[in-house]
Amino acid sequence: MRYRHKDGSFSAFGPSDREGSLWLTAFVLRSFGQAMRFVEIDFHDVAHSTNWIIGKQFENGCFEPSGRLLNKAMKGGLTDGEQSLAPLTAYVLISLMESGTQGPERRSIRNGLMCLETEQNPNTYTLALFAYATTLAQEKRAAYHYLKKLEERAIVKGQFHHPLF
Repeated sequence: MRYRHKDGSFSAFGPSDREGSLWLTAFVLRSFGQAMRFVEIDFHDVAHSTNWIIGKQFENGCFEPSGRLLNKAMKGGLTDGEQSLAPLTAYVLISLMESGTQGPERRSIRNGLMCLETEQNPNTYTLALFAYATTLAQEKRAAYHYLKKLEERAIVKGQFHHPLF
């Protein structure tokens, strides 16, 4: 909590950073959601960070990147050169859904799913994010679409092949 800003965001150096990081705040929110089963976490803290994240969403459903992220490994397979907002949006949607909060983020999740549809040729990691996000959102048709694309890219070695579908 020492790395939290008054607005509910988190950053690597806390309040001494100019602004919070969307990546880090989404990561912390997701971690809080996972930890709630084992330790007590103040719901108000989770809601405050959730509201900050939702405030970073554009009208088109995509999320606005903000702040900086010193540990690039937290971005998973995404690179600094990624211009699309869709992979970040998928990551944020997953964090919102895994945080366990219920409320204003439901609308934000629905809007965010529209952002994913704007990605023309996602890389394999991004497809996996999309498949997971749409599965969590119970968007079966979209999840099937992304899983099918992942299966088409799969490299199968040897004789045995077990199709997903």
